[in-house]
Amino acid sequence: RDIFFDAVIISPDSTGHILASDYITPHKNPLRDPVPISFIKIASGCTMELRFRLVNSIITNAEKLALFLKILQDSGIGAKTNVGYGQLLTK
Repeated sequence: RDIFFDAVIISPDSTGHILASDYITPHKNPLRDPVPISFIKIASGCTMELRFRLVNSIITNAEKLALFLKILQDSGIGAKTNVGYGQLLTK
């Protein structure tokens, strides 16, 4: 079986940070009583390494790696990818 290990931050953003703050403002009525909620996110520009242990099966390790890379590039990772979070660039 393939194993997916934790992602590891290997370098910070250009200002030396790995975490940043952000806000969302949910409210029932768009014109009244917005309540901002702060949260911590991984800073944009951090370099992360995603680690896998792949096992040859019906498809080869190289084919799996190419497939996983395509999925991550097209779909992103984590929540809120439709508004820009979790978008990945590859090196």
